[in-house]
Amino acid sequence: MSYQHQEQVHAPYHFVPLSKWIYMPNWAHLVSHDHPFEDGVSGIIEYTLTNKTPLCVGAEQVKGSDKISEVKWARTPSNDPNKLGTPVIPGSSLKGMIRSVLEIASFGKFNAIDDQHFSFRDISSKSHYLKDIITKKGNEVQAGWIKYDEENNTWHFSESDVCKLKHESINQALKKKIYNNDTSIEKYEKVKLSTEYTANISEPKGVQMNRWADEFNKGKTVGHCVFTNKRILGKGSPSDYEFSYFFYNKKTQNKISVNSQVQHLFNNHRSITAIIDNDEIDQVEYLQKHANPEHGIPVFALKKDSEIHSLGFARMPRVSYQNGTQDLVKAHNQAHSADAYFDMAELMFGTLRDKALSLKSRITFSDASLTTSEHRSTSNSVILSSPKATFLGGYIQQNSSEKYNDYDNNKSILSGWKRYPIKDEFKENETSTIKTNKVKSKLEMLEAGSEFSGRVVFHNLKQEELSALLWCLTLGNSDFNYHSLGHGKPLGAGATQFKISDKSFYKENTKKESECIKLAEIVNDFEQHMNRVHYKENSWNESVQIQHLLALTDSTISHYNTFDYMPLKSFQQVKNNKQSLTLNDIHDQRLPIDEHSYEKSGTPSFGKGRLAGLVNNEENWDKSEIELQKKYLQTFAKKQQKEQLLKQKNSLMDSSTSPYEKCKSLLNIIADSQTSFSNTEKKNSAKELRDILKELKEINLNNQEKEDLITIYQKITVSDKETKKAIKYLESSEIK
Repeated sequence: MSYQHQEQVHAPYHFVPLSKWIYMPNWAHLVSHDHPFEDGVSGIIEYTLTNKTPLCVGAEQVKGSDKISEVKWARTPSNDPNKLGTPVIPGSSLKGMIRSVLEIASFGKFNAIDDQHFSFRDISSKSHYLKDIITKKGNEVQAGWIKYDEENNTWHFSESDVCKLKHESINQALKKKIYNNDTSIEKYEKVKLSTEYTANISEPKGVQMNRWADEFNKGKTVGHCVFTNKRILGKGSPSDYEFSYFFYNKKTQNKISVNSQVQHLFNNHRSITAIIDNDEIDQVEYLQKHANPEHGIPVFALKKDSEIHSLGFARMPRVSYQNGTQDLVKAHNQAHSADAYFDMAELMFGTLRDKALSLKSRITFSDASLTTSEHRSTSNSVILSSPKATFLGGYIQQNSSEKYNDYDNNKSILSGWKRYPIKDEFKENETSTIKTNKVKSKLEMLEAGSEFSGRVVFHNLKQEELSALLWCLTLGNSDFNYHSLGHGKPLGAGATQFKISDKSFYKENTKKESECIKLAEIVNDFEQHMNRVHYKENSWNESVQIQHLLALTDSTISHYNTFDYMPLKSFQQVKNNKQSLTLNDIHDQRLPIDEHSYEKSGTPSFGKGRLAGLVNNEENWDKSEIELQKKYLQTFAKKQQKEQLLKQKNSLMDSSTSPYEKCKSLLNIIADSQTSFSNTEKKNSAKELRDILKELKEINLNNQEKEDLITIYQKITVSDKETKKAIKYLESSEIK
């Protein structure tokens, strides 16, 4: 195997890259649950779902006495209290899974993500954080308090003086046990934020010229103890890190509004938790509940050129990135978040819109019930870590080994749709070294080879939509590709496959008789449709998006890649070396993430009919889409014209028309359509004129026929050379 790089950079998840092109079907403005398409179809798909690896689709989590949660299977109600109901897969789970595949396969909108705004703090040597932010001239960190002003509905920041406070001083004065290893929550539980203390503030001293709170609880200056979380030990003795802070002398005359900064602060500081009174509580929630009644919540503000940029709970605060996730999606293509744009998944599965333009789903998934014997087991405790979108080497496309693209870069591109690759087996991870049980789970699992039956009811779908649905269910009618379903996907659980029953049928809206679904034909229809509408015609199959989707769902993909969690030490090394996730295909070749060059194109259904109310003609993006639509329609009209010309030419060639009439008709076609010819088409027409002249030289022409041909040639401008040559021949006395 040739995936050494994968051995260094790997994760249980991967991504299907985003495309700059979003496909809005040309029937988008016509979709309605109540008004059927003339060419619409309705029917039922009966299927069997089989799992290749153990499967857990949970309905509830039950905490054991050891605090480990056990995920229990979803089941039908049971009338017998001593018997369990039949395991079922909720239709909503199946619908969500298939919709996600459809969004990728039909080049849909990437809008099912939260608008997350991340922050960072990298204190490694020569880091961007230390070099360009904390120590940069004009930047400073200011202590202070944030408090919510209910009357004006705003958060205010007020500056405060600050000095360091040794834990030894607190412990001696208050008879407490405050240590660096404690979380800030645990420290505040011992020394309340609401309590005032006194100290004498020293003059600056030591190498770093810090002020210290001396004679704690015996001094003249009133203030409050402010705690941070555990400091990572570096150079020096562990005792050098045993200190916190003393806030004093709050300045109330200059309050600054910090609503957005507070929102980012709260969003990015919830990972630290503690158990208080048998309940888990995070740092933000704790400080909100236990804020100082007079001053609020203590923070450190990073100021850039005197403006507050970010807030944190440590003196080296986490810094908010310039862009959130939706900012980068919008920069990639604003259509992802545009209400006026409807992709195929929204048209088929429904979507919410204002102005009464929401769409109901035209597809319903029943619950799928177990039909084989139930063979279940419960896994040992496992840890299913939540992926963090702050890992830049995974969640943002990278193109350099020198520096990561990040959320500060307006041109950064999110990595795309997250997928859990198919694995050969379910493999439990090692949890014995993890002391806390709150992050552990046990999974109730059905063994591989279990079968479920269910049905999909569809109403008033276009033929293209039915073919899309079947393609997504069967992943292109493949025996080797699988979906990922349920809990435990990062460890290999939930590889599942649909088999469509011969009992499946559909009925055209204009007919009474129903027809059996011919799976292979209909699946092929979707591929043909997408190849036809793809921005680079006939390139849908070869697009990086479809290559990644089919690779990540292939049953053998784990043979060529490592999909395990990275150890923390390796993870840190990967970040230091600016490495990123890559994917090998089933031929052990690196899959590219760069798509074909893309020239923006419009869609004929944008703002048409009932969708006109969603277009804002004052917005630049909307206006540009209207212009692109005009260009698209012009191009489409030319394309139709070319197809019609080709049809006419082929009809002439196949007809019994005389050679003279064929040549005359071909010349008329060139004369009538030449104004829309491209340079390439002009060259092709010149060759066609030469061929026609060769044909004419084999025909006995009378004078009237010659005159008629000369009249047509005089109208042709695509090639002066060929027309002059033909006219000279027709006017010569040497004609037979």
